[in-house]
Amino acid sequence: MATVVENIALIRQRLRQPDPHNPTDLQILNILIEHIYDHCAQLQNTANHWSVGWTQIQTSPGQEDYLITAADFGRPFLVYTDDPTNEFHCRREIPFTLLQDAEQRYLGPEKSGSSGSNTHSAVEISFFRQTPSAPAAYARFTPIPGDTSTYIIGYEADYQFGSLGDSPGISSFHHLIRVQTALSALPLCDWGELSISKNPDKWRLQAEALRDSFLHDEAIYQKRFDSYKANSSRSGVTQKLGVGRDYEEGWGYGGAMVDGYGW
Repeated sequence: MATVVENIALIRQRLRQPDPHNPTDLQILNILIEHIYDHCAQLQNTANHWSVGWTQIQTSPGQEDYLITAADFGRPFLVYTDDPTNEFHCRREIPFTLLQDAEQRYLGPEKSGSSGSNTHSAVEISFFRQTPSAPAAYARFTPIPGDTSTYIIGYEADYQFGSLGDSPGISSFHHLIRVQTALSALPLCDWGELSISKNPDKWRLQAEALRDSFLHDEAIYQKRFDSYKANSSRSGVTQKLGVGRDYEEGWGYGGAMVDGYGW
């Protein structure tokens, strides 16, 4: 599993060892990080979970919106109840809704009538970001909690460059990131006397030959990466116990919502 610093060395080899300062390692690093971010964004934009983070929110009576403090918070995919004081607590998943749809999906009082600790009054949850200049993620519970309860949030974790020892993304596709970085760094390269300022014609021949090779490899690697993203997991779970009104009234798959198990 190649680290960032190892990938920089491999990219230089791909580029036929250009001059140390054309481009510099810092220039290659900046380009490499941008392609890593794009690589991770492609992975997140699928139905699979590639880099999962967990955080929790503890509600307070009368407070509707809660700042999510996880620095790597990305796209949430699961929220469930938790009670660390009760070993027999049965987790309950909290469904998501858009802010504008919250009142269309929930019919009840604005504020929850429940109180106490870990009574979990949430019926649905909405995620949103505010402050355009420095967006911060928030969660809004419906109805407004009247209790102090704990909820666990699962989310797609955003990668942020940390050190040269990082090895982000899918290591078996680092070659795709390297060839894309090499392609972007190619205009910055000089090879001794073979530079765009000293010998532009020969430099252009070299750059065009490398470019064609990189584009050929990128097309192959990207096709395999796209296929991997689409087929990396198989269905291994059954349909959820209930779906909407059918579940509650016993008309559809899973039976009626009688005891929480759909029986």
